Parts: sequence; C-alpha cells; structure tokens
Amino acid sequence: MSQTSTAGDAASTPDYPQLLGHPRPLWMLFMTEFWERFAFYSVSWALALYIVAEFYHGDSSGQAWASAIFGSY
Repeated sequence: MSQTSTAGDAASTPDYPQLLGHPRPLWMLFMTEFWERFAFYSVSWALALYIVAEFYHGDSSGQAWASAIFGSY
C-alpha cells in the first residue's frame, strides 16, 4: 500500500514569514502580551497612591489599608 499526499494536506498549514526562527504571528502574540503586562504593572502601583489620596486626603493613616488593597490586586 502506498500513501499519496493530497493538495488539501499541504494547504492546511500556512507558511508564515520567519523572524528569528519563529513565525511572525507568534511575535505579534508575544508583543501583545508584553504590552498588556507592562500596562497592568505600570498602572497597579498608582492604585495605592490613588486610594490614599482620594479616600484619606493624602494622610498616611490609610497607607496600610491601601497597601493591602494593592497586594490583593
């Protein structure tokens, strides 16, 4: 018995251009995730400052509570 490949098998896997040995859509996925994490961590530190400024009017008495909220976030 011999197996023959059909044109449908070859067409099922697209050929993507490579960048450093990886397909370009993988790089796009990586960069999207990278910038999403960057935005999350760059905004999350401001949450504690916002809580202290908004709810405690800048008084440091709310620092412990704001830090707990930041830690759970």
